[in-house]
Amino acid sequence: LGQISCSLLDVGVNSSEDGVETWHSEAFDQILEIWGIILSEVRVLKRDVASSSSAKRRSSNFNTAKKDDKPSLSEGQVSGLDKFMKECSEKVMAHYIKSKMAEATKETKRGYEREEQFLDNLDEHLSSVAMLGRAAAGPTLNRLSEIIRAKTQLLAAAANSKSSSSSASSASSSFTSQQLFQIREAQEQLFWALKILGHVMADEADGEIPMIPDALFQLCDENSSSSSPSPSSSSSSSSSSPSSSSSSSSPSGSHADSVFIATKSVIEYARLETRLLRAGRIDETLSPYIASTLVWFLSRWG
Repeated sequence: LGQISCSLLDVGVNSSEDGVETWHSEAFDQILEIWGIILSEVRVLKRDVASSSSAKRRSSNFNTAKKDDKPSLSEGQVSGLDKFMKECSEKVMAHYIKSKMAEATKETKRGYEREEQFLDNLDEHLSSVAMLGRAAAGPTLNRLSEIIRAKTQLLAAAANSKSSSSSASSASSSFTSQQLFQIREAQEQLFWALKILGHVMADEADGEIPMIPDALFQLCDENSSSSSPSPSSSSSSSSSSPSSSSSSSSPSGSHADSVFIATKSVIEYARLETRLLRAGRIDETLSPYIASTLVWFLSRWG
């Protein structure tokens, strides 16, 4: 199923078809439904194994455990299945994000605006994609964070270059056609990254108090436990060089909190917009469309 999913996404990357609904996109939507069923079943198995283990510990001194209470799979089997599903989900999400970045480039070349119906359907589609993203939450958040940081840096560099050229000459400068394409492509890719990230990190409130997804709680617990130094590692780190200690605390390190880094990357882009607006820089580096997507994300995650 993972290979079929990745193949369909690769077809979309290499396809020259125009339009939102294509045969490969419709096929991928159908496969997303299957992924949803499988991932839901795995969650149920994990919950049953956890509750069975807890009940077994409580009843160990009283010999009251029932044979019917045993889950269909052992704890080790469920753990292995969960690990396998995370690996499959990570691979599919990597292909999905890659396909959307390629789609952003195509949309930049076409130069047309999205229809309202597309945005409504997109939220429904991304809600299904979010299940895969949460199954591999760490790698997914890291990929999206890296994209958001890279595009923020590109837009900041474009704004700074225009500001420098404007101050160097009395005539007002403008972006070249190549620069404009890079700016618009970055904005399209930011749109996709923010939309995917928003759906992975939070559910729609629907008038109720929004709950943080369990996958993010689990990810934070894993990051917290893996970043806790052991006595031996703490003693060795104290004798290491400053350069090695600084590299271990780098945001891109293996023990970094992916949720924190993802949120920080969005805040960095928000700060860029704020800085440009306060400086009166109303030009192509700012996009009302991306600004509304940013507000949508902050409202959803907040």
